[in-house]
Amino acid sequence: MAGTTIGEFYEDSNLLLSEFWRDSKHQLLPRIFKPHKWTIMHEWIVYVFNFHHWYAERHFEQRDIFSMESKIVEDAGVLLSEHPDFELLNECNFCGGCAECSKYMEINKEIRYVWDDSVLSLVHTVFHLFMSNKKFLRDFNEYISECIKSDINSLMIENHEHVVNGKIRRVSWPKWLERAIIFRDKGVCSICRKDVSGTLNLENKYAIDHIVPIASYGNNDPTNLQLLCWVCNGIKSNKSSETNNIDIPLWNVESYMIT
Repeated sequence: MAGTTIGEFYEDSNLLLSEFWRDSKHQLLPRIFKPHKWTIMHEWIVYVFNFHHWYAERHFEQRDIFSMESKIVEDAGVLLSEHPDFELLNECNFCGGCAECSKYMEINKEIRYVWDDSVLSLVHTVFHLFMSNKKFLRDFNEYISECIKSDINSLMIENHEHVVNGKIRRVSWPKWLERAIIFRDKGVCSICRKDVSGTLNLENKYAIDHIVPIASYGNNDPTNLQLLCWVCNGIKSNKSSETNNIDIPLWNVESYMIT
């Protein structure tokens, strides 16, 4: 799912991406103005998932749809009572009246009962994978900034309390978000790799930075944030979308260790 979601974003035709802002804008705007735990990235993952599920229902055989849906719920930790015999179902042409059809319908009821929670688990897992991919976060938020810029006149009229001088109003970060960004970035500046956690130096100052600056039509969604030291934050300022896609390692390795 993560590969599909990234693939759709970078697809040359961008057909799905071009419709995302138009179809989802009313869900995205509250998250652009103020950070929510359900982010604009969650919305994109759900949008891609729903499209592919809709496409599968119209073009795939029931066996393939069942395989996909059962894998989703079982990956979420739900064990189905059994799987239907599709050889028998094909023989009866899904008549709806035989024992195997009854079994198939009962198993589908099991899937439907846990479907929403299973999809939520999948979407949130993919989101956590993406939160460590800062190149994708930057590219995604640069696309969102283009959408904001193209709609800025209507946004200023309809959401004047959230848009100031043609840009999204800055907000203060809730504690849960500040802690999450520090934890994700391991207390280290995303650009220069200096420790800013206070563990090594109590005087180290840090900033929660907009990857795509507010001045460049950036937004306040958690996916547009990174941890910077005070110096890098001052240098970056509102001039660039600089980040670093190389994650902070849990431990370092040297070339001599390669065998």
